[in-house]
Amino acid sequence: SLPVGRSVVYLLLFGLAIAIVFRGIPYWIGLLIIPAVLMFMDREALKMDELNHQTNPNYDSRRGLIIRYNRLGDLAQGKKTPEGDAEAEQWYRKCLEVAEQNYQVNPNYDSQRDLASSYDLLGMLAQRKQTPEAAVRAERWYRKSLELAEQNYQANPSYDSRRSLFIRYNRLGEL
Repeated sequence: SLPVGRSVVYLLLFGLAIAIVFRGIPYWIGLLIIPAVLMFMDREALKMDELNHQTNPNYDSRRGLIIRYNRLGDLAQGKKTPEGDAEAEQWYRKCLEVAEQNYQVNPNYDSQRDLASSYDLLGMLAQRKQTPEAAVRAERWYRKSLELAEQNYQANPSYDSRRSLFIRYNRLGEL
C-alpha cells in the first residue's frame, strides 16, 4: 500500500491530468509539472530503496532498485536533450549493474527479463544517437538481449518467449 502523502500527490497529478484533458489548464504546464513531480518523488523513493538494500541486501531489494533506476532513466530520457540522454544512460547503467547481480544470484525468468530489458534500454538509447559508432554499441546491447531471449525460448517456448524473440530480431533489423 502507498503512503498517504504519495497517494495524495498521485491524486493531485490525476486531477491535473483531467484538467488538461478538459482544457482547464494548458497542456504545456502539465508537461512541466508532471515529470518534475514524478522525478522528485522517484528520487525520494530511491533513497528509501537504497537504504532498504543497504540494510537488507537480497533479491527483492535489488529488484526494487532495478525498477526505480529504470523509471528514473525513462524520465531523464523523456527530456529529449543530450543531457537527459546522458543522465538516462547513467541510470540505465546502474540498473544493468544491479540486474547482472540479480541474474548471477538467481537466474530465473524475472532476473533474465530485467537483464535483457537493461540491455534493450541501453541499445535503444545508443540507437537514438544515429551515428555509426552508436549503431555498433546498440547492436552489441541488442545481441546480448537476444542471447538471453533465445535461452529463455529454449527453456520455455511460450507465446511470451516467442514475442520476446520477435522484438529482439526486429530491433536488430532496424539497425
